[in-house]
Amino acid sequence: MKKFIKFLKSKKHFNKPKKKKYLILDSENSFIFKKYLNQKDVDVLDTRYESFNLYVLIKTILQFNFSFNSYIVEYIKSVDCEFIISFIDNNVFYYEVKKYFPNKKVILIQNGMRTEFFFKKLSKISNLKIDYLLTFNDFYSEKYKQFVEGKFVSIGSFKNNLIPKNEHHQKNKSIAFISSGPTANKNMNIFEKINLKIDDYFLPEKKLLPIISDYCKKHGLKLIILARSKLKEGFSYEKNFYKKILINGDFEFIDTLGFDKIYKISDISLLTVSIYSAFGLECLGRGNRTVIFNVRDKATKIDSLNLFWSNNKVLVKGPFWSDEVIEEEVDRTFNFSINCSDIEWKQSLQTIKPFLVMRDNGNQFFKNLLIKNE
Repeated sequence: MKKFIKFLKSKKHFNKPKKKKYLILDSENSFIFKKYLNQKDVDVLDTRYESFNLYVLIKTILQFNFSFNSYIVEYIKSVDCEFIISFIDNNVFYYEVKKYFPNKKVILIQNGMRTEFFFKKLSKISNLKIDYLLTFNDFYSEKYKQFVEGKFVSIGSFKNNLIPKNEHHQKNKSIAFISSGPTANKNMNIFEKINLKIDDYFLPEKKLLPIISDYCKKHGLKLIILARSKLKEGFSYEKNFYKKILINGDFEFIDTLGFDKIYKISDISLLTVSIYSAFGLECLGRGNRTVIFNVRDKATKIDSLNLFWSNNKVLVKGPFWSDEVIEEEVDRTFNFSINCSDIEWKQSLQTIKPFLVMRDNGNQFFKNLLIKNE
């Protein structure tokens, strides 16, 4: 019923899709490809019920195919593209598209953290194949190789690679904490039907932020919290959540609207702090001093919410990360990350090299990939 209501509210297009060279699956963040693709050669397929092409939909139904995936297949046939590209790497069906179109190039790009639940789902489906999957790091490349046939290249974060870093910015006296939410929903979705109570998921924030606030007061630093929500209602809910944790209100809650705003704030902050966030790893990839409290797995009892899950070689505590939320660990990791030399910092990064989000400035590999397959 929910899907039917979405269909009724969606935009409707009546004409047959025009032939295009590139088809982007899912309009979410599809704008990031504008820099690399001639827009006259691009079509974008909405996959979240924002719009429907009735020509394709009717043709799909007349073939007695009633699934949304069948609609996607029929749309690809109508566009007759050469490249199928998506910024969504956690839609399992996209790894099956190749069997319908063996002669088309399928390129997927990782856009977020992935848990053991996702890879277990992949493991249950046979003959998954793509041409290229561009991943955050070597850890994810190796995980995908176990279940999908194709070429896996660790390029880091596609969005992060787009945004140049100004090395000459003067660092301000602030510590930026990366918010993971919450939203107004009662539960935090982990994967498909796996949900956790908000209070359980965000227990680390309730312990950590008062300690960070005290550290800032002692050292004359400003605490800022980088919002996750991009919607007005969600922004207010999220802000109030942190107000209840930091009753004295000694922090600034900053929206991250705009494609590059959050990156630029991290670039000029003295320190960025993360619990479980892809952006925290992106900050490390940018060379920004970043501290990680890797404790989400303990709070939730879900092993793969550990940033270094399935790798026993990474110590639970390191120069800039910890598995404990206590004052001594905040002092230790903060003092090292703020005061160490550039050489010491770079050396410390090597200890978690497989998990670092790589950096390919300007997404040169992606550009070369398109040229090579012209």
